[in-house]
Amino acid sequence: MRSLFLRILLWFGLTVIAAAVASFAVGVIDTRYHEVFSTPEVMKSYVAGIPLGRVGTPAEVAEVVCFLASDAAGYLAGETIEINGGMFMD
Repeated sequence: MRSLFLRILLWFGLTVIAAAVASFAVGVIDTRYHEVFSTPEVMKSYVAGIPLGRVGTPAEVAEVVCFLASDAAGYLAGETIEINGGMFMD
């Protein structure tokens, strides 16, 4: 069903892109949330599970979002971009 919906949108010249920045699809981003709710031990365990060996920054998320909003992403359609340092690689 999703594929059919995307094909209809593409026929009208609309592309659909989702920047996966919700907790279900993104790695750990260094935000105030983690300062308040994550202990240093929890953050250390998060970093241990990230292939790049560090948490992401809000600026890195913003760079991806800016790219998706630009003309450079004009040929992307129906994709989800995971911003997670390799944490959820298939």
